[in-house]
This record gives sequence, structure tokens and C-alpha cells, in this order.
Amino acid sequence: MSAHQHSSHPHHFLPGMGHPALTPFYDSFARLVARESTFKRRLIERLGLRAGQRVLDVGCGTGTLAIMVAEACRDVEIIGVDPDEEMLRRARKKAEAAGVRIEFKNGSATELPFSDGSFDRVTSTLMAHHLPTAAKEQMFAEVCRVLKPAGELHLVDIGPARSAVARSLQRVLRPHVLDDNLSGKLPSMMSAAGLVDVAEEDRVVVVFGPLIFWRARRAVTSSL
Repeated sequence: MSAHQHSSHPHHFLPGMGHPALTPFYDSFARLVARESTFKRRLIERLGLRAGQRVLDVGCGTGTLAIMVAEACRDVEIIGVDPDEEMLRRARKKAEAAGVRIEFKNGSATELPFSDGSFDRVTSTLMAHHLPTAAKEQMFAEVCRVLKPAGELHLVDIGPARSAVARSLQRVLRPHVLDDNLSGKLPSMMSAAGLVDVAEEDRVVVVFGPLIFWRARRAVTSSL
């Protein structure tokens, strides 16, 4: 869930907890505050995976989702990508302890190090909100590029609340980096990047607001 920042420096990123010193507390924070096991189990159910398919987890952080996918779907190939080497070190250690084979690769969401049409599914959880607007747009374009025709993006991230009172509270409390998410702009960004059939499928409420499950796919016929 750490995120590459769109800047002139290709390796500048924001660690998942905002500072490298907090990385050891990342998994505990995700379990306690983000209801991690609940929303990631729901996400895996929605992936509809079949044997032989390839899954890319963008902003994989310490590898929790990738490991859960590997445990639930033993005949699927899973790759996690993240720009934070310390997160990846922890992910590899966790995967080894879990007895699952996952490739964890250093790379940015805005410049995915994979060829066109490489994956049946792309997942990303609680990472996109870290990115400034231009980088989100670039990420969605990259996701569209690496998906196979009819391949799907499954994104879980912070989104706008349903009630007027809750939306007003979000507007008061939100940091600037959440503007795109809380203004409901992510679906239009996905569409602008070439993804189709963008839809909200589910939501889980956590202490900092609703986590929204979006699904989108690459068109069967694509100009990309």
C-alpha cells in the first residue's frame, strides 16, 4: 500500500505509514483500523479466479493480500509490485513463512514493469489515495495497459460517504490528498484511462470512512 509519488525523481514515494520508521507497525495498523481481513476476503471472493490466471497486486505493501490470494487459489500466479524495498522484504518473509510462492518486484504504480496484456486481474487496496491526481491517472492507464482484453481491475480505496452529514464531515476533516477519492472522481479517472464497465460493487465502513470496492475491465477490443 505504499505509493509512488509522481515527481521528477522516479524513486520518490510515500511509505505506507507516511514515514519509514513506522513501517514495523503497518500490519497491526491495517488489521485494527482498516478491517483488513474482512475487506480483503470480500475482494478475493469477487476476483472469480481460475487456474492458470495471472494476478498483479499494485502497491502490495507487506504482501498480505497477495498471500491471501495464493492461499485461496493455489493454481494462480501472483506478482506483487511496490516501490518500498523494506515493505517487499517483509512481504517475502511473510510469504516464505506461509509456504506460498509469490514474486515480489520493486516498481511504481505509474510505470509498471510488465509488458502489455500480461494479467487477468489487477488488484490494488488502500494505495491510490496516496497519489496526486496526475499519478492516479497514470496508474489507471498503466493498469489498463497491462491487463489482458476483458481482464479486470479490482480496486478498494477510501470513497465518499452516502449520507449528507457524513459527506460534510469528510469535507471538513479530509486531507488534500483525498480530494479525488472523496469527490467521487476515481470512476471517471478509470474510464478516461480506457477502462470500461466501471462500477461500485461493495463497501465496508471503517473508522476513517467507507472503503469502496470498484471493478473495471479492459475492453475486449482496445486501441492500447
